[in-house]
Amino acid sequence: MSLPRKGVPDLAKAITTIEWEQPSAQEQTVRRLAKVADEAADAADALTAFIRWIQLMHEKGWLQAMIAILEQGEDIMKILVRQANEPEYATGLKNLIGLTALLGQVDVEMLRSVAVAAREAKTRVTSGQIQPVAGIFPLLAALRDPAVGTGLAWMLEVLKSLGQAVAQPDPTHAPAPSLVTSAT
Repeated sequence: MSLPRKGVPDLAKAITTIEWEQPSAQEQTVRRLAKVADEAADAADALTAFIRWIQLMHEKGWLQAMIAILEQGEDIMKILVRQANEPEYATGLKNLIGLTALLGQVDVEMLRSVAVAAREAKTRVTSGQIQPVAGIFPLLAALRDPAVGTGLAWMLEVLKSLGQAVAQPDPTHAPAPSLVTSAT
């Protein structure tokens, strides 16, 4: 076994710790700012739109209102809870929830077709294309039109459903059989 010579490091000795040089606080700040600048450059369009949105909210006074609400949030929440406990407000909230649920059941395409039909009929009546029905015989003649028969059958079904809903306010009742039979 040879002994290490004086002044020569022992190369066979194991390294037990590694000391990494820690960046200074200023270097860490520079790195963070560079990262933010890179992210901002990548999202320049989104940031521009966001800044425009904030500016518009400030111009309209909404930003100040939101700040005031956030600053007074606990007091506002207490007032809202107190008001929600009042019977008329509680009923209104229940109605709003029910209306929201009802909107989920609306057949938008059917509603759109009814609105379009009403608009077209109004246009034809106001332009003079359709004359008012004067008497029973023109009414009976109009019933021969298949489109009139279909529309009338639909309206009778709506009236029947409304009548049942008024007579039986329980929404879980089974629907009654149709008044209008199909000619198939």
